[in-house]
Order: sequence, then C-alpha cells, then structure tokens
Amino acid sequence: MMSAVRTLPVAVIGMGCRLPGGADLESFWKLVRRGDNAFATLPAERLNRELHYDSCKGIPGKSYTDLGALISYDDVGEMQRLYPALATCSEPSFLLLSKVAVAAWENAGLDSHAVSQAISGVYIGHTRNSGISGDLTYATCVAEMANYLNDVPEFTRHIGGRTKAAIGEIVAECRRGYPQRDQQGGPLLNAHQAAWNVARCLGLDGPTMAFNAACASSLQALAQGVRALQLGTIDQALVGGGTYLHSDTLRVFSQAQSVSATGSRPFDAGADGLVVGEGCVIFLLKRLDRALKDKNKIHAVIRGVGIASDGKGKSLWAPRREGQIEAVRRAYHDDLRIEELGYLEAHATSTQLGDATELDALAEAFSSRLPTKKK
Repeated sequence: MMSAVRTLPVAVIGMGCRLPGGADLESFWKLVRRGDNAFATLPAERLNRELHYDSCKGIPGKSYTDLGALISYDDVGEMQRLYPALATCSEPSFLLLSKVAVAAWENAGLDSHAVSQAISGVYIGHTRNSGISGDLTYATCVAEMANYLNDVPEFTRHIGGRTKAAIGEIVAECRRGYPQRDQQGGPLLNAHQAAWNVARCLGLDGPTMAFNAACASSLQALAQGVRALQLGTIDQALVGGGTYLHSDTLRVFSQAQSVSATGSRPFDAGADGLVVGEGCVIFLLKRLDRALKDKNKIHAVIRGVGIASDGKGKSLWAPRREGQIEAVRRAYHDDLRIEELGYLEAHATSTQLGDATELDALAEAFSSRLPTKKK
C-alpha cells in the first residue's frame, strides 16, 4: 500500500519567485535563456568591509570574497497593508516569502483574499533571515555584558560614584537604533514563523513547517509536501524556500575556502568556489488526479522523490558519493525509468571536491540503467 502511495504523481499548478536578476517568473526565465548571471560586488550595507572582509584567505573571522547575488526587498512592506495578518511582521524575508506565496497562489488562478475550502499545508525551507534577530540578541544581551564593567578597577576608579548611571548610559547608547522586544515578546523571528506567516496571510488551516537542511532545505520541504499529498492528509501544498544573504554566511564559507572571489564556474577546471546568493521560490502542488479533475493548469509533474544523507564521513565539508547515489536511486521506482531521463539539475557547488564527487555519484547511479551507445 505504501509503495503504491509513493508512486502517485503530484502536479505543480502554481509558481512564484523572487531571484537575483529575476523579480518574477518572466524576468527570471529571460535571464536563464540569455545564460546570464546576477552576482556583483556587495554594497556596504550588506557587507561591512572594515569588519568582515580581507582579500587574503585564511584570516579568522573574515571573508575573502565580496561577491554575492542579491534581490530587492523594497516592495515587501506593502504586504502589511494588503494582508492585515502580517501587520506585526517585521522580518523582510518572511514578508517576501508571503509575497511570493501569494504570487504562486494567484498564478494557479486562485483568489488570495478569498477563504479556501481546501486543506492546504505550507512547507518552507528557510536557513537564514535578515540581521534583525542578531541585532535583537545584541540589544538584549548588551546590558549583561556592560555590567562586567563593575569588575574593571580602572573603570570604577575613573567613574567614581556614577558607575551604575554610566553603565546605564552605555547600554542606552548601544541599544540606540536596534530593535527591542515588545510586550508580547515580538518580533517573532524563529524559522517556523516563515511558514506560519504564509498560512496566516492566505488564511490556510493546514500544517505549517520550516526545514533547515542547509543546501537541501527547500528540496526537503518539497519532499514532505509531496508525501503529505500522496498520503491524502492535505489537498494542496505550498512548498519552496527562501534565504537571505548575510555576511555571517560569507565568513563561514570563507573558513572552509568554498566560496569564490572571482565567480562561479561549476564543473570547470578553474572552479574555485561558489558565489553566495539569496532568493525565494514557491510552488503550489496538488495531486495530479485531483488537478486534472479540477481542470488546473499544470506546469510540471513530480513523479518521484528520494531523500538520503551522506551518513558517516570525514567532515561536514566532505560530501560522500554513497549518500548522493542513494538519493538518486530512491527517487526512481518501478514505474519511473531512469532511461527516460532528459535533463538533470545538479547541485554544482563549483568546488573541486564537491563537483568531482557529484559527477562520480551520478555516473555510478546511472551506469547500470542508461543504455550504452551503439558503435
């Protein structure tokens, strides 16, 4: 029974996106057809070069690249006016996810302001929001840190009897311009809020989930949404992912020397790392049999999903072919033939180890299934 359920095809009936160089579906498709890229030198407001950048590799706490692929958040504030449920949301990446979800909903011919009778789940891959949560943590904890000045003899000697007042002034100055918790404990910035805000915006009453599986976050969200549809626990699923380019990401990947300071060249002999980007993509899914019955426009059909992990390996940064091979094999079943494969979208990290491992894994996964070329 479970095997039969897993072979049920799922239709993509709505799509929305906000990606570097592509503010919507049409503009992103034009970028793809032109073969362009959309990365550039990061502006000062997104990378403080004095604090976080050094062109030399291996400097602790520094990024040796200042490249990135950005999107615009200038229009996301309108969501608070159009959808009152989002009025208290202050996180731009959450507002953008809701905006793109509305675009996918309307792309499917649905009214985003009408009450939906379908049970609709929301499954979002979300690994990073903006810097608001970090700023909030700083503003919250600065008082505790400042109190350590009481243990500095030079400080107390210099300030005299004004120690408490002086520390209060320091804390107030440090908190100036930073967000503060309101009486309800907001702003709410945990990852699950990304999915919950989408549901609130559209008035959905199905399950809401957020997934952080690094580069696989949105695919993990899609897999869970597909499985829920196949099991019949929901009627529709909004699935996708959103991420925000933060300078922390650049510094972390720089320590692993997996980013490039010159550009992304996957599967190329000169590949020296990836270029970090941000964006948001949302699909509206429905089981194919129901989509056909409801006469929905069908953009694509998902016929198989496979999930695996690397298992025990050398390190987080060293991908293992075994896990990749298993993921590919699990995506196919008896009714889905690898021999019919016509296009493959790769992870393509643009790192020497990552690219080589992926090509090796794909060659192994397909070696016994693809027809040999006749001489």
